[in-house]
Amino acid sequence: MSVCFPTQQRLAARDLALRLTDGSSSWRTLPLLPDATDHGGPSSDPEHAADGASEPEASDSPNSPAKPKSNKRKRGESSAEDGRNLVHFAPKPDDSDAPSTPSDHSADHDEHSNSASSAATVVADSRDSEPMSPTTDEGADCADGDADSTASIDSEYWDYVQENERSYHADVKVGYGYLMPNDDKQNEALDRSFREVWLLFCKGDLYLAPIKMDIQNALDIGTGTGSWALDYADKVPSAAVIGTDISPIQPKWIPPNLHFQMDDCNDEPTFKKNLFDFIHVRDMAGSISDCDLFAKRQFQLLRPGGYFEIRVQAIDFESDDESHKNHIFNKWRCMWKEVGSKPNRSLTFAEDGTMGEAMKRVGFINIKTLWRKMPVGGWPEDEKLKEVGRLNQEALLCDLEGLALRAATGILGWTYGEATDFVSTVRQGLQSPEHHLWRRATVIYGQKPK
Repeated sequence: MSVCFPTQQRLAARDLALRLTDGSSSWRTLPLLPDATDHGGPSSDPEHAADGASEPEASDSPNSPAKPKSNKRKRGESSAEDGRNLVHFAPKPDDSDAPSTPSDHSADHDEHSNSASSAATVVADSRDSEPMSPTTDEGADCADGDADSTASIDSEYWDYVQENERSYHADVKVGYGYLMPNDDKQNEALDRSFREVWLLFCKGDLYLAPIKMDIQNALDIGTGTGSWALDYADKVPSAAVIGTDISPIQPKWIPPNLHFQMDDCNDEPTFKKNLFDFIHVRDMAGSISDCDLFAKRQFQLLRPGGYFEIRVQAIDFESDDESHKNHIFNKWRCMWKEVGSKPNRSLTFAEDGTMGEAMKRVGFINIKTLWRKMPVGGWPEDEKLKEVGRLNQEALLCDLEGLALRAATGILGWTYGEATDFVSTVRQGLQSPEHHLWRRATVIYGQKPK
């Protein structure tokens, strides 16, 4: 039975994160795990030299999402008050119910337009081919496929693969390169995990790297439903934000300083070098084929002094009281260990130090690796961690099948029945109050020398 929740409740995560935050970062108030690492030695950045010595006020920093407005809006909706533009690619063919671009724009839109760098301009300046550009004509209608206001995605991106009664990314180049579905059920789970769980666990922080407030260009790789890019673009309207992904599942209405485009993170980047001030990656375990090459490309895309940050929640379950051992979770660990042993499919590049060492080899400095225990379930005594655990459990239960089916049947050769029976047993274990589970959450960031 699905445990997914309405979009309205998903968007309430921002309220929740801000209510529960006390202005300090959980990454600095919780003790480090014993093997937390500092790859770069003493930081040369004076702001970061005393890590955790002082914390910015959450309400004054672009590191936290903007305080929510009372008029909640579902993802994909827009209003004339927020100046959101039509997403920068055309709808799926035969999609006739897409909304029209608002015809009147408020002062809030003017503020965005006057202060923001155009994300589309950044793309236009950095690509050899004609970029996808935002809708600029007031009153333009998405449904008519107007080529002047939207740019069509190659039809191959819409040729979704149907497996195990689920929809998956059209694997144009990578075969089983991405194991998760791209349908509504999985997207709901992604939004819960990406937005609610990470935001709450990090007490509203959108990033941990000590980046400056005058960011001009930011890149979100593997943007998924676009939740992080949306939050950052809303909070920092002076920045041009670009989100890339292999599936066109992003919302139709976005801030004017945000641009989405189709890109595979394992391909050669289409942007100019030395373009971005900040590059963000989240939960991409199993999707990065070569850590050294990936780190090198991000290093080249960053301007001198810019930061690259990647955060990952581990696939394995652990527990302090060893309640996860001699249980189905041991088989879960063995299954993913076998999947991760396949070529170009590391699931542990964050926690095992592979990415941090790759970043060091390609030239990053001030590299920090922070590990924390992200609870699964409402077992923690601390009220804030209890809420994190509850939301994390709900996110997993929302689409546990989507997490495991393709890996089990496509990579390991299990039958559909074997896979679903296995997932059902794991689901029961996750719901049991006897297991005090947590997963390792890792954040790695590093700076390109100035």
